[in-house]
Parts: sequence; C-alpha cells; structure tokens
Amino acid sequence: MIAAHVPAAIVATAAEDYAAKQKFYDDVRAGNYAQAADEGAAYVAAHPGDVRFALDVAYAQISAGRRAQAIELLRTLAHAADPDVAHKAQAQLAVMEQPGSPPGAYTGTHGYAYAYSDYESRFADLFNGALVRYDLGPPAWAIPYVALHLTYDTRSGVPGVAQVYNDNAAATDAGLRFPLGVYGYGFAEGGYSFGLRGQESFPEDRFGFAYSRDFGNSGTPQPHALLDGSLVEYSRFQGNIIAYAQASYDVSAAQPPLRPIFGGSLAFDAHRLYYNNYAEAYAGWLVRASPVWNVRAVALTGTYLNRGFDLPENRSYRGFRILGVMGVNIP
Repeated sequence: MIAAHVPAAIVATAAEDYAAKQKFYDDVRAGNYAQAADEGAAYVAAHPGDVRFALDVAYAQISAGRRAQAIELLRTLAHAADPDVAHKAQAQLAVMEQPGSPPGAYTGTHGYAYAYSDYESRFADLFNGALVRYDLGPPAWAIPYVALHLTYDTRSGVPGVAQVYNDNAAATDAGLRFPLGVYGYGFAEGGYSFGLRGQESFPEDRFGFAYSRDFGNSGTPQPHALLDGSLVEYSRFQGNIIAYAQASYDVSAAQPPLRPIFGGSLAFDAHRLYYNNYAEAYAGWLVRASPVWNVRAVALTGTYLNRGFDLPENRSYRGFRILGVMGVNIP
C-alpha cells in the first residue's frame, strides 16, 4: 500500500523530480488515471515529504477506482504538518468513510472541456467544435451533468461531409452519465439547440456510449497509442444512430515535440447516408504544443462504404488534414 511509505512525521527524502511530476499531471489531464496512480505511488514512495503532491495522487487513485489505497493515503495525510493538506484530506475522508458513500466520492475534477479546429483539403472547409461538460454530483453509478456542444463550419452544406461535422449549432443540455469502468461511459441528455449561421433552433436529445483510452503518453519519448469511439442516437438528425471508431499510434522523433503518427478511422450509421459510412487511413506528424494542446498535419486516403445509399461515382478520396485539439479537466 502507498501509505506505508508516507510517515505521519513528514521528512523530505529525495530531490524533487519535476519530470516525473509533470508526467503524472499529463496523465491526469488525459484521463489516464490508472497510469497516473501508478506513477504517483512510485513518486510518493521516494518523496514522502511532498504532501501536496501526495494529495493529488490520492485523488488520482479515487479516479482510477482504487478506493482502499486512496483512503489509506488520505488517513496519513490527515495528520500532515501542512494544515491545508490535512484539512482537505480530513474532508475527503469524511465523505468517503460515511455510510453509503459512493465508490468514488470525489475525483479531484468536476468536468472536461474539449475543442477542435479541423481543416479538410477535400472540402476546402474549416470545421470547428467544442464540448464542455460539468458534473453536478460526485462519481457514482449515475452522474448528473450539464453540457454545451458547439459546432461551426465555414462552408455549411458541402456535399460528402459527415453529418456530425456539417452542422452549425450551440446545444445546451442536461443529462446523466453512467461510468463503464475507467475508460467508457453511457449517457443520456437533452436540451435546446440554438441554430447558428441561419440554422433552425429546436429541442434536442442524444444518448449512447463513448470510449477513449490512451496507452502511454505523447509527452514522453515512449510510443503512444489512442483508441476511441462512440455510438450515439441524435434526435437532431431525425433519430439517426451514428458510430465512429479511431485508432492512432505515434512515436518520438529526434526533436520532440514532433512525433510521426499514423492511424485510421471507421464510421457508419443507421440511415445509411453515404457520407456517414466511410473508412480512412492517415499518416503524418503530431506536434505536442503543450500537455493540453496538439496539432496534427496528415495526408489521408479513404473510401465511402458500400452500405451507404446514393454513393458518389468516385467513392475513394484523398487529401490532407490539419487538426488542432485542446482538452483540459475542469477542477
């Protein structure tokens, strides 16, 4: 257990390792809580005097579902010489140890903000989008939340664009999220969509499943892989169910933060609209501008799938993509 290495009498034992701490926080921001908990445990074992960092490790353990480890560490931190750390640890314990408390009484974060800007050469269009989600309750089997979904493109209505991108709206929703392990969740939400660029406004709902997992971290010299996907029903698209999956792999180049990347994606829908049914592969470069911001410049090739209706005469396509992505946790 981690707490066995953290004495109540706090004594510094080793020089501070800034790179290791940054790696921990990068993984927390990326949602890699299990990996962050492992890294944090090793750091706390070597640096028992860093109680403020140890408190963040306890939060990561909670997020990773390691309740027993977190409680043991928090019990030690509750007696730390730093009064702020001691108070926060005591308050956290009071919630987690009360009868009937949920498995993860507090994750250290309350939500997530994500934004992208995507230029696609084959459409000569810039697609922009954002998601802000804020949880209204602690981790449990069902978590209430509010969300803002924003989509905006510069050439609305271009033929061949996937439905989720060829949209201009700001939707404010409320819903419930149902965690499925560490990396996935189900959700159901509804609210009102405000049309942009002359689009109509109307009530909307959406529900489905989403999954995202990182293997490694693009901020290190080691390789990094990403798997993500979703299956969602959208009332705004006449009840269409749209599924999407992506896998990518990047490695360190001689001059970080530049990293070669390659990957592929697959999409399909229930209405069999050709532009929602495609497979593509890409390769190029990833630039990790910061722990929360990266840019991809890739060449791509793809094809619309046979299952789609009204296929264009030329199903195959090629082009390049410049994609900027930002993602941060909301404390």
